[in-house]
Amino acid sequence: MVHHTTASADLARELEMAADARSVGFVDAPVSGGQGGAESGQLTVMCGGRAEAFERVAPVIDCYAKSVRLMGETGRWVVRASDGTREKNERLERP
Repeated sequence: MVHHTTASADLARELEMAADARSVGFVDAPVSGGQGGAESGQLTVMCGGRAEAFERVAPVIDCYAKSVRLMGETGRWVVRASDGTREKNERLERP
């Protein structure tokens, strides 16, 4: 399961626990790039979760994103722009 919303980190962790209970992989994957980035395949996707789940979904995300990276545990990148997300995204988007 790939969770692309920018809901709270607590919700992302709850979803991961629910997925675990059903033996389903889970990746928390907020995006940066807006509608234009989505339409042109230029999104940046910052993933949280277990490496095994990430490795399974990364090839699919690559189809619609210019950059996809595993950044750590679930919920790590579900933060507000006021917490520095915008600056972190800009560093990720640079070649």
